[in-house]
Amino acid sequence: MVLVARIRKDDDLLREYFSNIKQSDWPYEIRRLLEKAIKIERKEKEMVEKAKKEQVQSQ
Repeated sequence: MVLVARIRKDDDLLREYFSNIKQSDWPYEIRRLLEKAIKIERKEKEMVEKAKKEQVQSQ
């Protein structure tokens, strides 16, 4: 599977972050960051679900 993304003109955070990383390390770093972001997003989703359940139970 190949994923392709372009850094847009206004993606300052990404541009700044990757300017400090060797270009040969970009694929590894992109995969690492994507995996980390997915784990964080799942955790956030779990927290929202838990908060909703607690809210319903307290009513």
